[in-house]
Amino acid sequence: MFSRIFPGFSQTIIMERPSKDREPPAVIDVTTSEKVVELLNQAALIPTDEKLTVLKQVQELIINKDPSLLDNFLDEIIAFQTDRSMEVRKFVIGFIEEACKRDNELLLRLIANLNLLLKDDSVNVVKKAVLSLTQLYKVALQWLVRARSVSEMQEACWDLVSQMSGDVLSMLDSENDGVRTHAIKFTESLIVTLSPRTPESDVPKRQEGDISLDKVPRDHPYIRYGTAQGQRSEEAWRRRR
Repeated sequence: MFSRIFPGFSQTIIMERPSKDREPPAVIDVTTSEKVVELLNQAALIPTDEKLTVLKQVQELIINKDPSLLDNFLDEIIAFQTDRSMEVRKFVIGFIEEACKRDNELLLRLIANLNLLLKDDSVNVVKKAVLSLTQLYKVALQWLVRARSVSEMQEACWDLVSQMSGDVLSMLDSENDGVRTHAIKFTESLIVTLSPRTPESDVPKRQEGDISLDKVPRDHPYIRYGTAQGQRSEEAWRRRR
C-alpha cells in the first residue's frame, strides 16, 4: 500500500510487510532534497511538455517550499539553458528572475546566464529575457542601494546589468515588432525607475514598493545620482526618436 501527499511536495511511502502478526507498516520518508534529485533525473530524459511540468515542480520545491535548497540545485537548473526547446529556455529565464527576487545575492551568479539568453537565437526567448531584465534591473538597483558597501563583484554585476540595458535599448530599432515592443516597455520602466518621485507623483499601488531615483542616497559609494539622471534623459531622448 502506498500513501502519497500532493505532487511536488515531500511524500511518505508506507509499505506493508507481509507478516502473520500484522506488524506496523514500515515508513520511508522521502526528503524534499531527494524528491528534487528524482525530478531532475526525470527532466533530463523526458519530452518537453513533461519536462516543463517536472521543472516547475522543482522550482516550487526549491524557491517556495524550501529555499535553503536553492543554492544546492542552482547549477542543475541553469544547465537547462542550453536545452533545444525554446520553452525550456524560457522557463530557465523565469527561474532566474524568481531566484534572484528570492535571494538578491544570486544576481552575482545568474546575471551572466541571463545575458547569454538575451542573445538567444529565438525571438521568443529574447523577449522573455527582456521582460525579466525589466524586473531584475529594479531588483539589482534596490539591492545595491541597500548595501552599506559595494564589493568588486557587485560592481561587476551592476556593470553587466547596465550593459544589458544598453543592449535592450538598441532593440528599439529592431525589425521584429515583438522585440521592439518589449524594448519600449523596458525603456519606459527604466525612465520611471530613474526618475525621482514627488508627493504629486501618480504611482500605481502595485509599484509603490519599487525603487526610484529619490531613494538612491546622494552619497552612495557606487551609484551616482547625477549619472542616473543623465542616463534617464538619454533613454527618454532615444524613446522619442
